[in-house]
Amino acid sequence: MKSPAKKFIVSLLVCVILYTLLGFLVVPLILKPILADKLSQSLQQVVSIEKLRMNPYVLSVSIENFTIKEKEGAAPFASFGKFYANLQSKSLFKKAFIFKELLIEEPFIHIKRNEEGTVNLLTLVPATEKEEDTQNTEVSEKKSIEISEKESKAALPIIQLDSIDVSKGRIIFSDASLSSVEHPVSIKIQNMTLTGKNISTAPNSRGSIMLTLEEELGGTVSAEGSLSILPIFADLQIAVTDYHILPFRAHVLDKVRVVIEDGKIATKGNVIINESTEGKLTATYKGTAAVSDFSSIDEATKDRFLEFKTLRFLNIDTGYNPGFLKIDNVNLSDFYAGLIINPDKTINVLNILKKEETTKAKVSVSNKKEETTEKKSQQLFDPIIISEVSFKNGHVNFTDKLIKPVYSTNLFNIEGKISGLSSKETRRASVEFRGKLDKTVPIEITGEIDPFSEDLYVDIQIILDNKDLSPLTPYSGKYLGHVIDKGKLVLKLNYKIDGKKLISQNKIFIDQLTLGNEVDSPDALKLPVKLGIALLQNRKGEIDLDIPVTGDIDAPEFSVGYFIIKIIGNIIEKAVTAPFALIGSIFGGGEELGYAEFGYGSSTITEENAKKLDMLITALYDRPLLKLDIEGHVDIDKDTKSLRQSILEKKVKSAKYDYFIKKGLKTPSVEEINIEPDEYRKYLIIAYTAGIAPKQKKEKDRIEKQKTDEVEQLMLSKIIVTESDLRGLAYERASRVKDYILRSGEVEKERVFLVEPESLQAETMENVKNSRVQFYLK
Repeated sequence: MKSPAKKFIVSLLVCVILYTLLGFLVVPLILKPILADKLSQSLQQVVSIEKLRMNPYVLSVSIENFTIKEKEGAAPFASFGKFYANLQSKSLFKKAFIFKELLIEEPFIHIKRNEEGTVNLLTLVPATEKEEDTQNTEVSEKKSIEISEKESKAALPIIQLDSIDVSKGRIIFSDASLSSVEHPVSIKIQNMTLTGKNISTAPNSRGSIMLTLEEELGGTVSAEGSLSILPIFADLQIAVTDYHILPFRAHVLDKVRVVIEDGKIATKGNVIINESTEGKLTATYKGTAAVSDFSSIDEATKDRFLEFKTLRFLNIDTGYNPGFLKIDNVNLSDFYAGLIINPDKTINVLNILKKEETTKAKVSVSNKKEETTEKKSQQLFDPIIISEVSFKNGHVNFTDKLIKPVYSTNLFNIEGKISGLSSKETRRASVEFRGKLDKTVPIEITGEIDPFSEDLYVDIQIILDNKDLSPLTPYSGKYLGHVIDKGKLVLKLNYKIDGKKLISQNKIFIDQLTLGNEVDSPDALKLPVKLGIALLQNRKGEIDLDIPVTGDIDAPEFSVGYFIIKIIGNIIEKAVTAPFALIGSIFGGGEELGYAEFGYGSSTITEENAKKLDMLITALYDRPLLKLDIEGHVDIDKDTKSLRQSILEKKVKSAKYDYFIKKGLKTPSVEEINIEPDEYRKYLIIAYTAGIAPKQKKEKDRIEKQKTDEVEQLMLSKIIVTESDLRGLAYERASRVKDYILRSGEVEKERVFLVEPESLQAETMENVKNSRVQFYLK
């Protein structure tokens, strides 16, 4: 009979053998197919496990070549080469799951979004669970509000990982909802490693992690620092190097009409995520960021859109909850931008955003949510402070494809800065900007802006020096109907926008503007353009204008060439339609320079007329391309009446002249004879009775007995003023004006013309006599 000690030893040995056989062999053999089958049923996808090993003595489990296949096809959805976990026995005493080591090798997952927007990762949740989740959403939301944060966190089991090591990881993300033949979406992450120490769900427990990964084109991402799960906390040093953005171009193209051709992003800094005792989650980031080697094209036209060598953000300090953004310097260097007006009249930069298509139902249901989201987004960063935005070595191309032939110009050597951008402080940001148009023409923009205020504020000055106008022939041909042979432009513009009110002062100097051949254009001004230029151009061939413009900022829309030609066109139109108003505003006299009034029946140039003609002579001298037409007119009624009176006065003077001659007395000419009041009746009767025969003594006696005014009326009734007399008066007026102008010696005779009027009676003008000379410029 065996002793009790031997029995105990044999029994213990048998138990050890059975425990070893069960742990190492039996349980893994039984558990592997069961686990694969249960997972396949639960996930509704084929799950396979090549090997499952267990070590009952160190409480470890190892799984090799684990694979979840796609629902359709044999391609793997997720897999790993090896999984190893080592549960420590002290977990039983500490009421926690304490793993000494967790190892995952070659993990892989392929996340896909189909054309309908469904993500395959979400399909892993069984349909029944989805329905239950949907039905109980409102209930669970109410319960989650009622349950305190502390209670929910206390319900989590304590899991502690003394060491975690993930190596050779891969992630692929494909998006069929955005993919196209030209722009497939496939983002690939490789060589992902994750190591960690003392990661635990225990409250206030902090561990450390280090994550590194590579994207398929060579960019790298790394994060290293401390981590806590309860409460949430992370203090990580982040570094992104040369991460290519090309795989994301379809996502960008989904929102804007721009195709990214190349580009890399980089950042280096510190991110801190922290959860307060009240459950408020905050985050901050301090560091730098950059985008380099960026290039893009217009989706529709394939034209170059935006390119740059580097875009740097220095000393970023930003946060969430509360949101704020502070940047010391934003620097853009070696950049190119294309501004294009397309043949369909669209402007590429204004047509860049794509409108999101949403159904009325979605809009109505989510209206309140969208409003709330919009308000929150507006307050995402408050304040925004950017100390300086600087530009260096820039190039902007402007091309107008709407005009024929196509017009194109370039702005080179762009440099400048915007200083003091702030959404909080009341001070405005200063602007300094310089460049060279077509490599030779300096352009300078300076001033102040406040883009963050509710009411937009802009106060800038623009100076453009010595721009050749001949390249603007496509615009001059379209809008002026002429090519430009030569000319230079200097602009000094001041634009002030306060709210929506635009107040501008445009100082425009054009030197030696010369128009060439005519161009047949339906859009050209139906006006004598060359006359307009002659009105504006002084003796030196210069046009010097100072034009104020006011309006609403919602209205203006212009390009460089269009703006310049339109200003010139508008000035010419005003000059041609009201030439004397323009001349008068420059030299004095106003619109009254367009005519000279005369006394009824008179052709004498008065002192007032002389002053007016002197101003006109000055204007004609300073505008040597102008020619002047002079057209004499009469007031038929009033001039006829005055002419009768003049003839009567001349007859009375002739009567005195004849009387003096008969008496042998010395007398001046008829025009110089003076009739005294006390002798007027005497010579009036002599003049009237001179035509009465001597035999008609009774008639003479009757006349002598009549009153003076009665004699005058009798005499006037017998005086006939013919059309020839009136025409002679009109001609005499025009002729005297011409002589006055030519006697000045300032205006060449080849430039002054007497013109036969279409009608002797002048066109009626308010508060202006019809007895006048009318001037026309050509």
